[in-house]
Amino acid sequence: MTGMTDTIAVEDGLLFARFAEAVINGPHEETSSARATLADKAGAAALVDAAAAAALFNAINRVADAIGIQFEEWRSQRTAGLRKQLRLDGMPTAR
Repeated sequence: MTGMTDTIAVEDGLLFARFAEAVINGPHEETSSARATLADKAGAAALVDAAAAAALFNAINRVADAIGIQFEEWRSQRTAGLRKQLRLDGMPTAR
């Protein structure tokens, strides 16, 4: 996501970072490859933990959106340009 995978100091951290980026960005082939490599090198339990963490982050965002939790003001200001460019504030779920 940041492209700063050279600074990871966690065992198999590059594999976890590659998996996380593939889950977020795709495509399916990259996700499948990253998943297989992570399972092969770090083990099935590590893959399950990584997939669960990715799913939890997605779920947390959905819950926050569903109950109307707002961005902090500083985040709203910081993302204003990107939101305008992507026309996110005009979407039906924008609050």
